[in-house]
Amino acid sequence: MDEPVVGKALWWTFPRAWQRCGSLALFWSGLGPSIVTPPKDIWNVTGAKVYLSCEVIGIPTPVLIWNKVKRDHSGVQRTELLPGDRENLAIQTRGGPEKHEVTGWVLVSPLSKGDAGEYECQAANSQGQASASAIITVVDALLEIPVKKGIIKEQCVWSDPFQPGSDTAESRSPVDTSAREHPPPSRG
Repeated sequence: MDEPVVGKALWWTFPRAWQRCGSLALFWSGLGPSIVTPPKDIWNVTGAKVYLSCEVIGIPTPVLIWNKVKRDHSGVQRTELLPGDRENLAIQTRGGPEKHEVTGWVLVSPLSKGDAGEYECQAANSQGQASASAIITVVDALLEIPVKKGIIKEQCVWSDPFQPGSDTAESRSPVDTSAREHPPPSRG
């Protein structure tokens, strides 16, 4: 086990944990896992490649596992330890980016309707456990993915700095800036 760090060295060794805890005493006995970056819900189409990521910190360094959460019709929850026997799913875990942190990923490729559901990142060490989850939603077409509410459409101007007068009303078009980047209109 690592020796406790004192004084300013503690800030440089555990900057994120120090900001969260603010108490030197926690580092003497250990620190239960804490989710630094939880996985995020994702929508995509059948056949796509998607991944979820999760970053956790704790002392001692936590062990990170992934589960798929399943609920029956009566609401009873059970979990399936991943990757299991699934050929289209891969799990990867690595230390870092900070000391005593672990980052893990679930990669699903190709995505199928059966992959839809809740995925849980679970971290544990001798001091406790923590978890966070995200939902993968699978649709048949991109048009089925809902647009976020409250998005304001902006006027984007496509101009060519080498073409005088290219910033005209014809070159302006309303674009939903929350979506993927839109290429400038082609110049035929």
